[in-house]
Amino acid sequence: CENGCIENCLVRNTGGTGIELSGSNVAARGCEVTQTASRGISAYGGDRKTLTPGNCEVTGCHVHHVGRLDWGGGRGVTLGGCGNRVANNLVHHTPTGAFSYGGNEHILELNEAHDVCIHYSDVGVFYTGRDWSSRGNVVRWNYVHKITNNEGCGSSAIYLDDCDSGDTVVGNIAFGGVGRGVLLGGGRDNTLRGNIFIDLPVGIHVDARGPRGITLDKPGSWNLLAKCEAVDYLSPLWRERYPRLAATMENDPLLPMGNVMHSNIIIGCKRPFALSKDVKEEWLDRKDNLVKELADFPSIPSAASGKPLDLSVLPAIWEQVPGFEPIPIDKIGLPKNE
Repeated sequence: CENGCIENCLVRNTGGTGIELSGSNVAARGCEVTQTASRGISAYGGDRKTLTPGNCEVTGCHVHHVGRLDWGGGRGVTLGGCGNRVANNLVHHTPTGAFSYGGNEHILELNEAHDVCIHYSDVGVFYTGRDWSSRGNVVRWNYVHKITNNEGCGSSAIYLDDCDSGDTVVGNIAFGGVGRGVLLGGGRDNTLRGNIFIDLPVGIHVDARGPRGITLDKPGSWNLLAKCEAVDYLSPLWRERYPRLAATMENDPLLPMGNVMHSNIIIGCKRPFALSKDVKEEWLDRKDNLVKELADFPSIPSAASGKPLDLSVLPAIWEQVPGFEPIPIDKIGLPKNE
């Protein structure tokens, strides 16, 4: 549909998804969604091939205790298409992650998530994966805390899975519980800038999983090239918007090249940067990252203490980091007047 809005509604006890949006200029605003059998809210709009935005929105919603039957699909918000926005939502108590997205030019910002990833390992609070052409997405200014980190591959605040490429991850805060701040799983041309990761096992993980048995034309593989061809990635429009994608096949396409990691703050993480042995330092652009111990900041509690993190102490820290862009911490989460 077009130009529709579901606003200030309570949706609960459904046999599937709570709210599904599909079309252009459609929105869910200020809703509470709970006790769904599968996900809370899904939104799909826009045209990827022409990079036409859908301008769909999920904003100011409280999504919790979803995935009653479908644990694998039981995320808070799922986003697809091109040019949509998910902002100022609170998501908690989900069996898997809080937000998943695929497509192009989406913005996921100012959201808060806690008590998610309850039943799964190898899972992301914010998750996307397995698509070179899913570019131009921005994950920024989100707060992730009190996350389950199950045995096995654990959980990640932002999970760029299986060669996902071309995303910008900026100004996110992850505190305790979650296994990694970012898991960059073999992708290219991602920018990680100005994020804050506190008291985690791993700050930023990078691996080179692409060449490990994955081919571009093998049936049943990740079909990375076929997904690019499906959106006509060599068209003039796509070449102009994503010039690095157009050149991917000319430069060792399965290797994690072109990733930028600037001005991140990593405090009290056992492994600030965890690079797999097959990742070469020259593939990464790293500079101005601040790595400190938890003991260096008495105002920051350990996650084990059970005390919440006071976000107001962070500006004094990020002022020490060259190029750090201030995070609008007072605007994170549900709107304060609702």
